[in-house]
Amino acid sequence: MVSDSELAACRQNAKEHCPLVRVFGGPIPVGLAHVAAIRLAAERLRELGDHAAMRGVMVLMESHDDWVVPAFLRHLELELRNDV
Repeated sequence: MVSDSELAACRQNAKEHCPLVRVFGGPIPVGLAHVAAIRLAAERLRELGDHAAMRGVMVLMESHDDWVVPAFLRHLELELRNDV
C-alpha cells in the first residue's frame, strides 16, 4: 500500500506544475526474499504511478539503500514491464 505522504507528494507536485516526484526504495526488510521485495516494490510503484499519472506526474525511484544493486533494479524494471 502506498503511503499518504507519497500520494500527497503527487498531488502537491501536480498543483505546483512539477511533473516529477522522487521516491526511495528503502531497505529490504530482514527475512524478506529479494524476489518478494521486488514484487512488493513493483506493486507499490504501479499504484503510485497510476495515482501520479492521473495528475500528470511521473514517479522516479532513487537507487539508494538496498536498491543500489543493479540486478535488483533490473528485475524490478522487468517486473514492472510485465504489467504493460
